[in-house]
Amino acid sequence: MATEQKTKIADAVLAFQQKDFYTNSLGLFKALEYNTSRSMPLSNATWKGFKEDFEPEKAGFKKEKALVEEWKEIQLLFQLTVEEMQEQLPMFKATVNRDEPASFLFFAIELTGNVYSRSQLAAIAREINKPFPMNVFLLFKYGQYLTLSLIERRPNKKIYDRDVIEKVTHIYNINIAKPHAAHIHILYTFSFEAIELETRRKKLENFKDLQRGWKKILSTQILNKLFYIDYRKLSVNLINAIYPKQAGNKLIAHQGVLNLLNRIMFIYFVQKKKWIMGDCINPIKVGLFSKSSLTLLNTLGFKYRHLLKAPL
Repeated sequence: MATEQKTKIADAVLAFQQKDFYTNSLGLFKALEYNTSRSMPLSNATWKGFKEDFEPEKAGFKKEKALVEEWKEIQLLFQLTVEEMQEQLPMFKATVNRDEPASFLFFAIELTGNVYSRSQLAAIAREINKPFPMNVFLLFKYGQYLTLSLIERRPNKKIYDRDVIEKVTHIYNINIAKPHAAHIHILYTFSFEAIELETRRKKLENFKDLQRGWKKILSTQILNKLFYIDYRKLSVNLINAIYPKQAGNKLIAHQGVLNLLNRIMFIYFVQKKKWIMGDCINPIKVGLFSKSSLTLLNTLGFKYRHLLKAPL
């Protein structure tokens, strides 16, 4: 089930190479199994149309921080309310406390530039949230990249009808033409199926559960834990694949596997920093997530034992 959904998510990302930004944006959330039936595209999908529909400047919206001159298209994708949630999860409960979210809005913005920093995207997300009483999540497209931005907010203790906009978290720089398996995996954890597994009762009962699930799956601590769990499983599988058939000494097999995986991670780090160009090796596809990973040491490792034992 997870593999099938990840394939759908990858296809939805690749679809952004086509021109229909609104349809492609909705398609990504549909691939994540979100109920997008309450969709509401803007009649004028520009800064001018957004300004006329929502009057953001009355809420202290700052055009300079929001980079409105660089908005190529802005779309209100859909709203997620208790009605939509109950269609998927009949036991889902409505929010009764002001301290808890009652619904979520999802916007998408296509920007004219090719590169944006996390802080620039966070500033846009903060400004977009100002006119609305609920959390607004944003999907950005710029150049060949997507970024999904999630925001946290809490009730203002001094002004009853206002919220304090807090931390913005990004799933940053998803390559549209060549999405990394790591990004696809993180997007999958954003799906209802994955979030339910992170809740205490293994089910979503209200919007607070959903918000808590998003926060948990995007925390650095959880991502590190998931990485090391996957890393350990892969290490064990590789060691079992070559010992004792190709390596008579289990200690040598263990050390060879660790050396190989460390080198793959180093190459990945160098590529992400853009210190080397091209796809001379994609460590995610070749090693960490490939179905052929069990043949890695035969093709790359123990065929070249002297390289594995040599210093990096």
